Amino acid sequence: GGLLWRTPEWILNDWHRNYKIDGYGVNDLSAYFDEIENSLSVENELDVNGYDLDSKLIEQAANNLGWKVVSVPRATKNCSRKNQCGAGCPSGAKQSVDKTYIASGESAGGRVNTGIKIVKLNKIENKIVSVIGKEISTGKKVYIKPKTIFLAAGAINTPLLLRRSGLSKIAGDSLQFHINLKVFAKFSNTINANRGTIITRQIQEFEKEGLLIMGTNYNPAYLSTALAHLENSQFNKYFEMYEKSAVYTPMIKPVGTAKIHNIIGGHIITHQLDAESDLLMLRKALLVTSKLLFSWEVIINSEF
Repeated sequence: GGLLWRTPEWILNDWHRNYKIDGYGVNDLSAYFDEIENSLSVENELDVNGYDLDSKLIEQAANNLGWKVVSVPRATKNCSRKNQCGAGCPSGAKQSVDKTYIASGESAGGRVNTGIKIVKLNKIENKIVSVIGKEISTGKKVYIKPKTIFLAAGAINTPLLLRRSGLSKIAGDSLQFHINLKVFAKFSNTINANRGTIITRQIQEFEKEGLLIMGTNYNPAYLSTALAHLENSQFNKYFEMYEKSAVYTPMIKPVGTAKIHNIIGGHIITHQLDAESDLLMLRKALLVTSKLLFSWEVIINSEF
């Protein structure tokens, strides 16, 4: 959805206090945050009359409950509310790296090589001296001797590459994933949640506990996915409520961790929730989200 948040100050302070990481305070990073936001055109989404009512209604409910609610910063230009953020922006509003950093890099003389899978990093002493890859289409080996390497292969492939290269034995042993719940909500008034974008408001009242609440993209395909586990009669019943319903996402940061296991020809990931704290947080996520939504139904007015 092009959501782009500055790392909260309390998290930066936690890194410094608990992990002795210096140079990552708010004052240290402020100029970098500014530069990134300027490069990616990050701004809080402006309200468009008649759109994003699913986000606006939880803002109203949060204000009445005295909960912290904020506007959402997004890396977009002229969002046309196609409501397909997760499947690719059809209007081209999302400022993804192909339009920003890659384009500016190529303009400065940079080159992008595609169709190559990196299989190993070779190290001598404390320096990566070469990279071995292979062309996906031909299997031909590719050798690269870089001056500098930025390893950004994602939370799964990064530790796998570090392991294959003999650079770490524990990479991938303690991954953390945030967990999204889907809450289907029916309202008494028509809100047409499909007329909007991924989210424009977020509830941060419980942020330090590891819980955020927000709307999500809403159209027939996404709604069908959210209701796919139901029997046909129930599915049809709720799908008929399309214009008066929306889907909300409570997101939690679990204590439990995941681990990557190498197997022949690939890998698997196991994830274990903490039997006490994570399950309690999941219950709280559903409880406070329900409180938020039922609260709005009580205070509903003619604005919606």
